[in-house]
Amino acid sequence: MVDTGWRGENARIIPNGKPGLSDVADMWEWSKRPISMITVGRIEPRKRSLELAQAAASKDARIVFAGSLGDERSTYAQQFLNLAESSPTVDYRGSISHDEVLRLMGQSRVLVNASWVEVQSLVDLEAAHLGTRVVSLPNGNSEEWLPDHVTYTPDFDLDQLVDTATAAASTSVGPGAPSYAWDWQRAADSLHALYLGS
Repeated sequence: MVDTGWRGENARIIPNGKPGLSDVADMWEWSKRPISMITVGRIEPRKRSLELAQAAASKDARIVFAGSLGDERSTYAQQFLNLAESSPTVDYRGSISHDEVLRLMGQSRVLVNASWVEVQSLVDLEAAHLGTRVVSLPNGNSEEWLPDHVTYTPDFDLDQLVDTATAAASTSVGPGAPSYAWDWQRAADSLHALYLGS
């Protein structure tokens, strides 16, 4: 507002489209999913990767991390790697292909999102469409679009996030795939119509 004078009165929201997953990943039956918790994304401070790993390790909670190291030479990355090597419950898979990420999410009960800042998370959307529960800090917009698949913690405490995710992973029934009206074609058509002024 200060820099541009824009008040947002003509803003239009166009959400991300649902992913096409059928050729890439299977949605495993809930009772047969071998991964309790997974988190996906670059290992970096914004994602709170190290802090999440520390919280999970302190509670003996099993969690899989998938993502590249933000800065391999940083103290942050080295501390994360040291913890992953020393903790029997922190499983770091490194930088893997998108297809492999989707396969892992289809085998997981809970996707944990510990980021300080999020927009509408594509990872949350992909996980939900694979029948994976999303447990997140209160910082994104996924719950608005996926109310039956996303659980927010009331604050940014990572111990509480791990406890909430652990409880969600121990339920006897999963959320299944969501009903979500937006695909990428609808999103593109809506954006095109806005550019045309209609």
